[in-house]
Amino acid sequence: MGPLDCDDTNTDVHPNAEDLTVDGVDQNCDHRDGPVVTIPPAPPVDDDDRVGGGNHGGSASPRCAGTHCTVPRLKLAESFRQ
Repeated sequence: MGPLDCDDTNTDVHPNAEDLTVDGVDQNCDHRDGPVVTIPPAPPVDDDDRVGGGNHGGSASPRCAGTHCTVPRLKLAESFRQ
């Protein structure tokens, strides 16, 4: 098939072949067995309070005016107040 053919003994193996299954044969000569699977990125989480896992009310960011900064108190979840 030419210099780009990765298996001259098999006519089903060439750079334009479709590699559909994980069968131990790299049909399209891309050095992978099977199709390339792309996993989409997770949607962004709205986490303005920077606590993790979304907004929990309030902000964990310090508020600064000039050289004086205050850090707001964080509210504990009701389950932790027992």
